[in-house]
Amino acid sequence: NLHQITFSEALSLINTDFNLGLDGFKEAKPLRYQKFVKDFQKEFKHFQFKPKAWTQRDLDYWASQGISKLTLDYFDVIPAEILWLNGKALWMYTEQNPIYIYQFKQEDRIKAYRPLGVKGKKWLGNGGGIVQGLTKLPEKGKLCIISSSLKDGMLWFEMGVPAVAPGGEGQQISSKIIDFLWACFDNIVCVFDNDSAGVKASIKLTQEIGCGYWNVPKKY
Repeated sequence: NLHQITFSEALSLINTDFNLGLDGFKEAKPLRYQKFVKDFQKEFKHFQFKPKAWTQRDLDYWASQGISKLTLDYFDVIPAEILWLNGKALWMYTEQNPIYIYQFKQEDRIKAYRPLGVKGKKWLGNGGGIVQGLTKLPEKGKLCIISSSLKDGMLWFEMGVPAVAPGGEGQQISSKIIDFLWACFDNIVCVFDNDSAGVKASIKLTQEIGCGYWNVPKKY
């Protein structure tokens, strides 16, 4: 920056030096800068939450899903009273719409889950790109499941089977993590939902990483 001036000031200087006669010049930002700001604002999501004590109602819900308090503790899942996004309160816990926080402590990120919320308003968080359950795997094993969610992964854990889950069925898992899984386990099987999207994602992942897949038969 030769003159130590801003981008808009540089445009004004060029207008003057070259007698371009551009009257009514308005301060502007380069498109690349505007895109950077937009993308940054989109990506920067600072979530905070206030933990709350477990109630019997909470434990009953998770028990109905086949998941115990011991497993919830192991996977760092806790209830929350309030969830904030960038300082703004978004969700508040009610008995009709409880909030649970999946904590990814090593990455300092979270995923908030409202199992009784309406479709499209069940999830919030900044845990995109994280392979959930990865830090909870044993060092070696015969089988690892790639499940559609951490909730499913916890259920597999209850059955004695290690499991991980991408942020969503359509999200890719890096080759580095896939290599790590193959180094630790003799077999990897993808078990996604048995709807058309889940079956399609299962086949795609199978082709990409060379694992097997299984879906619950549709009649069930």
